[in-house]
Amino acid sequence: KDPQTAWSEGAEGYGINEWIQIERDGSTDLSEIIISNGIQQSLQIFDNNGSLKRFKLDFSEDQYIYYEVDEDKTASKHIRIIFDRPISTNFIRLTILDVFEGSKYEDTCLTDIVAYNKG
Repeated sequence: KDPQTAWSEGAEGYGINEWIQIERDGSTDLSEIIISNGIQQSLQIFDNNGSLKRFKLDFSEDQYIYYEVDEDKTASKHIRIIFDRPISTNFIRLTILDVFEGSKYEDTCLTDIVAYNKG
């Protein structure tokens, strides 16, 4: 929730197949996830670094979805995923599959992942 901080995969290149996992205390029914894509400190820093284009979200009990951003890089700053039905899970794992390349750095970053239960 702090746009001055971000997660970067820290691997060689753009970190394809690298992942980040968020653990939850007990199982929660999720209805929506919002990802603040890239580094959001400024437009220049956002453009300099890579951001998510295609990724996989894994959840408990072998549940998963694939997601591909269907906009250009600048329009992909906030990715909102609304599930058709709630997903019961105690973790969220995001795996990088493809990226919008950075104009200066070979990395992939995200600022935040927020999960909601609207039920």
